[in-house]
Amino acid sequence: MCLGLFILLIPLNAFSQDKTKEIELHSIPGEAIGTENESLKEVRAKAVNQAKVNALKEAGIQENISTYTDYFQSETDEEYEELFASSVFTNVQGAVKNVQIVDTEKKFTADNTLKVQVRINCTVIKYLTEDDLSFDFEVNGIKSNYNHNDLLKFEFIPHQNGYLRAFIFTKEESYQLYPNDYEESRLFQKDTRYQFPLAEINYRLESQKRSDMHRAVFVFMKKDIPYLEEVKYEEIFDWIFSIPPDVRKVKSFSFTLFNDEVD
Repeated sequence: MCLGLFILLIPLNAFSQDKTKEIELHSIPGEAIGTENESLKEVRAKAVNQAKVNALKEAGIQENISTYTDYFQSETDEEYEELFASSVFTNVQGAVKNVQIVDTEKKFTADNTLKVQVRINCTVIKYLTEDDLSFDFEVNGIKSNYNHNDLLKFEFIPHQNGYLRAFIFTKEESYQLYPNDYEESRLFQKDTRYQFPLAEINYRLESQKRSDMHRAVFVFMKKDIPYLEEVKYEEIFDWIFSIPPDVRKVKSFSFTLFNDEVD
């Protein structure tokens, strides 16, 4: 997919210290056993993700550990679009960042299956606030199917004053839809209907595949928090998780883009 837009970068706002607590952890273990089709790299990634779950437990985050496990497993499998459709953003109480693998050991089980054990240093962000149920928004007009060269249009209705970031993902590519070089970040007013694009531009959808699944992700925030990293699933997830849950609301919408001209 291609969108004729450019990313607009603006300064980052810091959070107040009463909303999150950062906990430095060292030498947290993780272990994973692979399958006959998995590489060493894939099994090591699974072991690191298990270490992340253990780090959350060590930091005192015990609730909804199964949600984290599902999240990290999907992260390994690169099925991020399913995570955006799940309740992962509302069911977790913290996040893991600054992961550094400090030790890796490769073994084989009795049946000659690869087993990898790791130890990591990391930082756990522990949320000290919960979701603000009154902080919400609506997005209307996104269809389930589009054709190559169709224009994406939608209506955005915030139920509180706030700021918006919007992204588009496919398996291969990611884009920041809003803000961009033509549409700056702005404060959206409560219960006002906004028609996107806001400026006299087009969000044109293009694909070189006959059928391509897309996901539009909207992050509504109480503060004007920019996204400054490369637009990729992993980085977007880390950015969202770095925002305290009472400051953000996340929603996503999937659609399929067809191109009948592709064989």
